[in-house]
Amino acid sequence: MLSALPVLLAVALAAPSAASSALDRESLVRALAEERREVRADAAADLAGEDESEAEGLLAHPSRWVRAAAANTLARSPRLDAIPALVRALSTERDPLAREAAAAALAATGDSGRPAVRAACDALAPAERAATFAAYVRAVVEREIRRILAEITDSTGAVKGFYAKPFGSILDLREEAVPVLVDHVRSGRTSALGRQVAVRGLAEMGDARAVAPLREVFDGLTDWMEERGVEEKLVPELGSDVPAEIDLRRYVSHALYRLGDPVPFETRLAKFRIDLARLLEIRSWESPEIDQIRGFYAIGYEYHQVRRWDDAVDFYASAKRIKESRRFQGALPWDYLASYNMACIEAQRGRVAIAVHCLAEAIDAGFADMDWISRDPDLDPLRDDPRFKSLVAPPVERGRPR
Repeated sequence: MLSALPVLLAVALAAPSAASSALDRESLVRALAEERREVRADAAADLAGEDESEAEGLLAHPSRWVRAAAANTLARSPRLDAIPALVRALSTERDPLAREAAAAALAATGDSGRPAVRAACDALAPAERAATFAAYVRAVVEREIRRILAEITDSTGAVKGFYAKPFGSILDLREEAVPVLVDHVRSGRTSALGRQVAVRGLAEMGDARAVAPLREVFDGLTDWMEERGVEEKLVPELGSDVPAEIDLRRYVSHALYRLGDPVPFETRLAKFRIDLARLLEIRSWESPEIDQIRGFYAIGYEYHQVRRWDDAVDFYASAKRIKESRRFQGALPWDYLASYNMACIEAQRGRVAIAVHCLAEAIDAGFADMDWISRDPDLDPLRDDPRFKSLVAPPVERGRPR
């Protein structure tokens, strides 16, 4: 048997006439007292409605559910003129649900809303100013992490690739953003991939405050590996899953290198170079050349991540030479990924002709993700070049179907 209140709520929501509007509102307000969370949330959302102007007025409603729903309405349709009201709401809000919603609504105003958010926070009392702006920055960082994750993964959640400056739009928030990113890396507030993205963000911020906590994370992950007898391999077995802890440790070493602490990275690379030398010494029938290709590619990728571009290009080129000299049949991902990454490096260095040549080699070798090519900001320096446009044009326009 259903309770009477949900039935009344359903009737109220189903009655669209003007005559019943008062009953609708009364029913929704009564539904806010319902014990079941989903009923309260639905009622609050309907009470806040889709009218942004009405939602702004509900930011001070007695019910936290309505306040949160009103902020969510403003987040869906961001308005710069609502920023002062959202900042006031965020500064006085004590309920975690409504506070998070107000911060998210401010973050949704994007780069264009940032000056107004700063101005509104500056107008607050000193005791409220810093905490309010910090809550806003946390929401901005979390929104950026979600955006980046959506951009670098496909529909299955698999990583399609990374690019050089994912957090470029929030570098002006460095002072407040660094502690938020450190918290994400330390606490695991997000997914394993989200933690990697946060580590990359810290490297991009270039703030020395991140060195000590990142070194702590690296050492902790090293202890984790030693306790379990796990080692990082230059060439993992094909099809095997690399533990998320090893992947995170790798990206932390890259960030530390870029922030001025090269020891973790150099320690890892010294071991990798020894592993690669062993691969090259073993006779081919005991160690397939494909592992040598993977080894050269892996070290090239390591140098790529710390922007030692000359070293990266040398190792990528070596991977390609082995593949070409052995006349492998069919596409090898390490071959076309090496060419693609070389294209990214050369594009970033302004060597447009070489970058286009490398990109053409990647496509010829089997790289077929034209959607990624179209979005990868590493390739932005090439986009006005006629040769690049010819490469990425549809097959009919290129005159040679693939």
